Amino acid sequence: MKLKILKKQHMMISNTVQMLNTIFSVQLLASTIITFGQISLDLYIHLFQWHDGVFINLNGQFSEFILSDIIYYIIKLALIVWACETCKNQAQEIRTTIHDVLNSAKDEQIKNEMVTISLLKFQKQANSNMRKRWRPFYATDFQSLMYPCFTFCRILGIFPYKINNSTFEASESCYILSTIVLFVFCIYEIIIIYKLDISRIIINRSVLSSFKCHNYYVLGSFTMIVTYVLRRPRLLLLQTVLEISSELPSELYEKLSRLIHIKDIFGFFLLVIVSVAYCIYMPLNTIFLTMFVIYLTLLMFQMDMMYMNCVCILKICFKKINDNLMKVQELVMSDKPYLLRRIYHEQKNSLLLMKLKTLKKQHLMISDTVQMLNMIFGLQIIITIVISFTEITFNLYFYIVVFIAEEEENFWYWFFILNMIYYITKIILIVWVCDSGKDQAAKIGITVHDLLNNTSDKQVKNELEQFSVQILQRKNAFSAKGLTIDATLFTAMAGSITTYLIILIQFLMTSHSCDGNISIAEII
Repeated sequence: MKLKILKKQHMMISNTVQMLNTIFSVQLLASTIITFGQISLDLYIHLFQWHDGVFINLNGQFSEFILSDIIYYIIKLALIVWACETCKNQAQEIRTTIHDVLNSAKDEQIKNEMVTISLLKFQKQANSNMRKRWRPFYATDFQSLMYPCFTFCRILGIFPYKINNSTFEASESCYILSTIVLFVFCIYEIIIIYKLDISRIIINRSVLSSFKCHNYYVLGSFTMIVTYVLRRPRLLLLQTVLEISSELPSELYEKLSRLIHIKDIFGFFLLVIVSVAYCIYMPLNTIFLTMFVIYLTLLMFQMDMMYMNCVCILKICFKKINDNLMKVQELVMSDKPYLLRRIYHEQKNSLLLMKLKTLKKQHLMISDTVQMLNMIFGLQIIITIVISFTEITFNLYFYIVVFIAEEEENFWYWFFILNMIYYITKIILIVWVCDSGKDQAAKIGITVHDLLNNTSDKQVKNELEQFSVQILQRKNAFSAKGLTIDATLFTAMAGSITTYLIILIQFLMTSHSCDGNISIAEII
């Protein structure tokens, strides 16, 4: 009776923990972000002090206020972490006590009751806390591989899903948050366009700068809207990729996680650090516009990373099919004489036919997933390419202008260089992943034709011919609304950027020769 009462109490407390996480998750997330931002900014002000910023001379009282602010946020965060960590440890001690009692008890009824409590606790932990199983650079399945990407997307409010027993489901609370974010986002976008084009409160100093701003704001906002509208097809895509990749061994996930976790985690935090520095050097009256630009940048980065991660997983699936076909080829090539030749061939051909049909079915599922990926992420990748093209061209132009005018190096000089490197790196990664995935899919056709030339059985040949026709009908090229993403695209982008850059430099030289030296502010 006492064990049943304790089990019921444990169930009630566990449900309360889940309810607490659901209700206070958004609040704790906001508190963590505010704490991180306040500590970073206060430490920067206290250690380096602004010389040309808002606060020119910091007196002693203001310095004490900054130190007090830092201490307050550090203590608050430390108390929250301490309370949660000690509570988690206390909950884990229950499991240890249960197993000690289970090992000491001899009565069967008591043992059964203890086993029931132990299984109940294990089920609660397995369903509610995936983070205990996740380790950086050591993924074992699709969920642990995509965990950083999903976490950052959930922070930005663009992941209205929850994972329940290896199944993606729509989350009502996350959907409401995503709707609110989109509404606020669109309202502020309209205000920015009004200030740029109608009231002229925000003034651009040149046509090039105006074009760059309109291109970034409009296309970035369109990415946000497309992300919200295609949330259900994206849910189906993620579920399909999860099912396809469920048969991959954990060793492949571990190797793939070294690339995916590095680019997802370090890329996100690098953008956050650069964004904090960008906020510091921007005027205080443009703080909302600055936050708008930062949110756009993080949103497009996470959606591009999600696309790249799905392409990487599909590439590994194609590689797994090709490896299995190579094993089939080795089985065909190792045809040695046996005493019971007829029985041996019947068993071998039956095994080959079953394996080929399975591989053909897997190839068809992966090919359908590639088409689904192209359809869902097509507009987003087109927008990424256009924005990257514009940003790289503008930043290169700025760098050359500074070089010609021999301006002094400052924050904006290095900011434009970092911005250019960021977009070049992102485009190179997207092109490399898509091009290598297409090549991996093409290798399957080569292996099938080699296998077709090495076999003489009619049934096996017929199955291989059907497999070959299926491969010919499915090109498995990663494209964005008809634009194939491969090395040819990168070459075309490099040529176009060089052409437009030469045209801009010619206009710059003409301005120098006709009007004399002009300042960087007038050009940009």
